[in-house]
Amino acid sequence: MMRRALLLAALVLLTAGCTAVPSGSAGPLPPRATDRRSTTGGPPPAPVVTNTPPAEAVPLPPRPVGVDWSRPDDVAAAMLIALWTVDTTKDPSPYAAQVRASVYCSPTYGAELRRLRPGAPPDGIWTLWASHRATTTVAITAAPESGAPVDTSTQSYVEDVAAVTPVGRDGWNGQPQMWVEFVTLSRPSRTTGWSVSGVETAP
Repeated sequence: MMRRALLLAALVLLTAGCTAVPSGSAGPLPPRATDRRSTTGGPPPAPVVTNTPPAEAVPLPPRPVGVDWSRPDDVAAAMLIALWTVDTTKDPSPYAAQVRASVYCSPTYGAELRRLRPGAPPDGIWTLWASHRATTTVAITAAPESGAPVDTSTQSYVEDVAAVTPVGRDGWNGQPQMWVEFVTLSRPSRTTGWSVSGVETAP
């Protein structure tokens, strides 16, 4: 499968206007996803963003407890769960989850997630979820590939599948969405914790 960096600053599955995700649609990861296996030969598309505040204007969530920062797999899974977990009765848009997920990221990547807001979504999946006052449940499954780059002491690569299921407070159950996530993690040295420095998302 051809892979390219996906730089759209939105949860495109929420703005597609239908439950089926078109081939080639991007997932949630907004800026600077690491293109470690690109075969396109050209530059990635420019991100579609609006209402861009300074990164420092968006409060940084508190550092989560209960995460084993010495294990890249654990950090990657925690970041993806935060990125895909939304509550439509509290979150005005998917951007709220994007901010929450930024706490698992490197300073540079986290600042970009907080700075780049998704464009205003048309009527679509987010509107459907909101009409049912839905929350999402997220299940992460490891899906390592033989072609993944080799880990080093300061760089790690994790492949996961995120299963995202919306559940309405009115008893409605939405169609699950499945996303393949290629997560790059880094750390300054062997003695420091891991953080997410890039993500590629594919349906």
